[in-house]
Amino acid sequence: MKRFSSLLSLIIITITVMTFTSCDRDADEADALLGIWRGQIEGNNSYTGYYDTEIRFYGDYATSGSGDEYDQDPVDPNNSYYSTFNWEVRNNTIYIYYDNLNDFRNVAITDYRFNSNYFEGYMNGNEFRLTKTVNWSDWHAKKAPAVYAPT
Repeated sequence: MKRFSSLLSLIIITITVMTFTSCDRDADEADALLGIWRGQIEGNNSYTGYYDTEIRFYGDYATSGSGDEYDQDPVDPNNSYYSTFNWEVRNNTIYIYYDNLNDFRNVAITDYRFNSNYFEGYMNGNEFRLTKTVNWSDWHAKKAPAVYAPT
């Protein structure tokens, strides 16, 4: 009976650790997203098939926040789109809810890879590759570059 009790205790501890680990992973990924990311997102434009993009993730809570995105055709600067959004990381999925639904569709990013400086994956089937240009934890040492000016 003592052996069974020890085994049961070990199982309960393992389940508890696994439960807390999954929550921590969402919080860690949300924290890693915070900052300004620049790069390219595949899109349906008539010139290059991709947009130059700047996405800013601001953190409001442990696993969510707000942000904005600016997409511009690299050949035709008049072909550009801007939207603010809210985002969250839940169960290892990044959800982005855009305010400008005329030009953007809400996305659930499930197939992605990133580290502190590089973020790539698929948004609604469109491939993206982004590099972090500003980390909010470094904000006191840097100023955010004004690369794109939303219209």
